[in-house]
Amino acid sequence: MPDCTSANTRCDECRLASTRIHSYVKKEALDCPKEVHPVIYTLSFTGSNSEANELLHATQARFLYTFKGGLLVRGAVREAAKDGGKSESQWQGLDGTVAMIRLKAAAREEARREMERWQDARPGPVWHRRYKRPSALKRASRWIGLLVPDEVIMERWEDPGAHYRHGNSGAVRRAGSSSRHRTPAEMEMERIQAAGDRRIQREISMLVDFPVDVQDGDSFDKVFCMEFGGRFKLTNRSPSSDSGHASLHRLNWLSMVHPEDKPEEDEHEDDE
Repeated sequence: MPDCTSANTRCDECRLASTRIHSYVKKEALDCPKEVHPVIYTLSFTGSNSEANELLHATQARFLYTFKGGLLVRGAVREAAKDGGKSESQWQGLDGTVAMIRLKAAAREEARREMERWQDARPGPVWHRRYKRPSALKRASRWIGLLVPDEVIMERWEDPGAHYRHGNSGAVRRAGSSSRHRTPAEMEMERIQAAGDRRIQREISMLVDFPVDVQDGDSFDKVFCMEFGGRFKLTNRSPSSDSGHASLHRLNWLSMVHPEDKPEEDEHEDDE
């Protein structure tokens, strides 16, 4: 087996496989230490993406104290192929985090973006006057007929165009932020709703980095498969020992789940 434990020592085949992986995958995830023996489990089930996420979390928790640093399990889910054909659904990565935690994180990100969408044109708060309606008509001796307010309330000025009209400093909204766009929380809700249908047949692919060589049917393999229960059906088990190349085994899985974007084809063709 070639020494492909890092980017500097990878063989040409592994380097070519790494070019098919999307750039958002961290570089460290592509490295395959010598003590890693990756195994790919493929399962089928009927349910939601959240249930697949829970399975990933359960398998990690099962081996939390078994190996130093726990057991690294990566996963992805997609809709299964229909009528025995090829699935047209794209893989969606699983991170082991429940949907509500992701939604709360998206809501916090939404609030942060909303705060950044407004910025003051000068340091410190910008204020304008709002007059409280008087309880009774008060007439000044020199200005007959004018209302005199009981109280003047100072408020933050949040009129994005007023400073242009009056020449004053005020709260300025960043360019391009006035158009309606989906917030992080809304996008997360759409993702949860789309993945929440429990009637859809799906398949899960899990890449497990065992720190020991795990064979089919041995103790660690049985313990790992215990979490599947009767709900998840194991359809394929692919250890790196089959190919004899652990690094390439992992890189091929990463390129399948996180493929690089294909270049867009030029719609304009030269006239012949």
